[in-house]
Amino acid sequence: MSAGSEQISIPVLIRLREAVVAGLRDYYHGQGVAEVRPPLLVDVTGACENVDTLLAVSGSHYLNKGSGSAERTQQEPRGYLSQTGQLALETALAHCNACWCRTVSFRDDEPSPRHLREFELIEEEFGAATNASEPALAFFDELLERVESVLRAGIASALETGRSEERRVGKECRSRWSP
Repeated sequence: MSAGSEQISIPVLIRLREAVVAGLRDYYHGQGVAEVRPPLLVDVTGACENVDTLLAVSGSHYLNKGSGSAERTQQEPRGYLSQTGQLALETALAHCNACWCRTVSFRDDEPSPRHLREFELIEEEFGAATNASEPALAFFDELLERVESVLRAGIASALETGRSEERRVGKECRSRWSP
């Protein structure tokens, strides 16, 4: 770290992350957008983009070989860890105007600065509410507005929590180290 820089504590980071999620959830709830909880264990359809990067989940079981000994054997993959909540969202969209999910995406890639094996994913599906003469452009504008609005809500919530944490930590430091 450079001179004069401060390190943020793990509890503060946890509260900031929690605040971002709370801001997203409050925003979506206020807009009437339904929250969907997609499955994490899926069939091959859980990829939606690239089947080659699905992370397989397989089980094992023991075969009794007689005389009390057992041998562990591997089974074929039973399923895959999800990469997206898209299919669950599309299914839910048939029953509501808009929906969103917060899920974990798993990839069978070698970790690198460009590829993570696991990351959190926020997704939204909605039906376009526009009847413009240029529907694709109007839909894109609506999509950008929705993305910007939800990001503003999450950031505003984190900033408020950050100010609150700053006040709490400042008060704690003053009480501890004041003469």
